[in-house]
Amino acid sequence: HELALSGSAELNWLTTWQPYCSRVLDPMLGWDPGVERTVIWYDPVTNERRLTGKLAEIMSRVRFERRQEEPLPIVWIDDEECYSTSKTQIESLEPAAPVLMVRPDERIGISRRQWRLICDFLDDSSGFPSVSLDEEGTVRDHAAHVGL
Repeated sequence: HELALSGSAELNWLTTWQPYCSRVLDPMLGWDPGVERTVIWYDPVTNERRLTGKLAEIMSRVRFERRQEEPLPIVWIDDEECYSTSKTQIESLEPAAPVLMVRPDERIGISRRQWRLICDFLDDSSGFPSVSLDEEGTVRDHAAHVGL
């Protein structure tokens, strides 16, 4: 939130809770839809794109950044869909700016170590590979997984 408010980052929220963001979550978090944008990536009635929508949105952003004169790096944080298969698909697009994929432990969220990595990446992404994946060491597979 602070990074988005300061203009240091553009925050686009790809959450399965998207139908509840404007009514419940944004007000609870104190988020302003003009600052933190909820991306509509699946249809909550039909569930169309539920299994493919997040990665499709990230890949769309990578393609967008490839067309820019000054492409911006991307951070994708997701406890369900940041996997090596997603990394490979993003790499195939040959991003114009680095992409950092962060898979936190769903039980604790982003760790302090991962937060430092994200901040380092945002400060200077030039030393990072075109696509990197960071998975928290305590991550476990979970039965409720709906992504890749």
